[in-house]
Amino acid sequence: IGMAGCFPQAEIYGPALAKAHYLESKVADYPRILVGPTLVSYLEAHAKNPENTREARANRGTAALCLRLLTRDSDGCWIIDYLGDEFSQLSTNPTGWQKLRSGAHAFVDAEFARFAKEGNKKLAERYERLQRYFHMRGFPPAPARSNNEP
Repeated sequence: IGMAGCFPQAEIYGPALAKAHYLESKVADYPRILVGPTLVSYLEAHAKNPENTREARANRGTAALCLRLLTRDSDGCWIIDYLGDEFSQLSTNPTGWQKLRSGAHAFVDAEFARFAKEGNKKLAERYERLQRYFHMRGFPPAPARSNNEP
């Protein structure tokens, strides 16, 4: 949300892109999709717009839906809640959606185990935080490994 310029043979650039880059490179800290407070304020304003025009009603509904796709993470940052109920309800293929979510959960658990085994503390901590998000959304923790397992 904000000013941007479109440069020939390049991408759009402006303060919003710079803020998004900052959030992803400096604040995210683990695999998640952050949403800045400016976008949240923008969506809240549109969700509360009292005008009764067709455009205002459409904007109000879309903004309200977008807000339901967000949640606050454990550190207070706004994130896209791709494991939340609202995303599940948007799926046109619930079985495929559940399979995708389960596969992502297995991947996260495997990557955490791999990085922990390799002694890569930085990436193990990041995947552990991602595991917590999955657990917060009802996915069970990975079974404990014995010291003999690879």
